[in-house]
Amino acid sequence: IDVNFDYTHTFEKPQKEFSVLSMYSKNNRTNDFYNDVLNPNSSMSEIMNSIKNQNTSYNEEMTFQMDYQTPITKMQLLEFGAKAIGRNVTSDYKSFINPSGNSESGYAQVNLAILPSNVFDYTQNIWGSYANYTLSTKNKWSIKIGGRYEHTDITASFLKKEGQNLTIPPYGVFVPSLNFSKSMKKGTWRFSYNRRIQRPGIQNLNPNVNATNPLNISMGNPNLAPEYTSNYE
Repeated sequence: IDVNFDYTHTFEKPQKEFSVLSMYSKNNRTNDFYNDVLNPNSSMSEIMNSIKNQNTSYNEEMTFQMDYQTPITKMQLLEFGAKAIGRNVTSDYKSFINPSGNSESGYAQVNLAILPSNVFDYTQNIWGSYANYTLSTKNKWSIKIGGRYEHTDITASFLKKEGQNLTIPPYGVFVPSLNFSKSMKKGTWRFSYNRRIQRPGIQNLNPNVNATNPLNISMGNPNLAPEYTSNYE
């Protein structure tokens, strides 16, 4: 499900504009797997035991953003705005073992370190605001300086008693940007610097064990911190 609402109001004054953007999305996913563990000392058709994992989840996200830009003079432009993002992810995962083979009636649910069963709930709320200032000169220089501040709150919990809730402290980050450009008859000279933040996706956070290949087992880590990059061009 994806729902978007966008509104833009333009003024008589050139480059003066106000816009609102809102979005709601939700998706349901099923990531199950079954494994038959074969006996390496016998024929490849002899099954020693079987495991299966049932993982149903949904991802819900809401975004609301407001932007405003207005020229200060013919050569100067000011932009500022605010944005709020709310994300909620729930992953219900169960692990089962059948010590006698792949008969459906022989499966029993387990909660082991390597084969956990639980319900993981993850909520992330982000509030951000930004401002940009652009100056253009008569000799075709353009300078744009800006910055964005984001504050993130995270709540992560395991809903079953055998699970352990996590305490993830909130964090804030300031992300600056700087752009210079010079237009000439035969091209444009440009320099830019931007700092970015990349938060881990749910596939990196989900603690459900993916043992589709028993020799290459993976699981997410809810305590992962965001990644920061500095880009120069």
